[in-house]
Amino acid sequence: MQEQNIPMNETIASTLAPESPPLRVDEGNVILVAKTRVTLDALVAAFHRGETPEEITSNYDALSLGEVYQAIGYYLAHEADVDEYLRGRQTLRASVQKQVEAQHNPNGIRRRLLARRKQVC
Repeated sequence: MQEQNIPMNETIASTLAPESPPLRVDEGNVILVAKTRVTLDALVAAFHRGETPEEITSNYDALSLGEVYQAIGYYLAHEADVDEYLRGRQTLRASVQKQVEAQHNPNGIRRRLLARRKQVC
């Protein structure tokens, strides 16, 4: 089969330009999607659970369908780098959780909260 050269209207071609992924880094070095507080972590986790971009958009109504597709596309194009970033975030979360639990023992929390409630009533 022979390729056909189809002339493209220069006006249309000049308006089509590649876009950067809708990702930004906040002050805590967390990657967020678009102008929302939705983390790349959450979006990638939803994608790995098998959610479609439409389902992700439904669950995170602050995101547009285009933003979700662009972010997933970026993830797929840079999977190794993003996975390394996500592993670092998981390590940090585990460390913070360990510190918090060391300062505030979660064992017996339900019992303590119920006892407090009885004191107030």
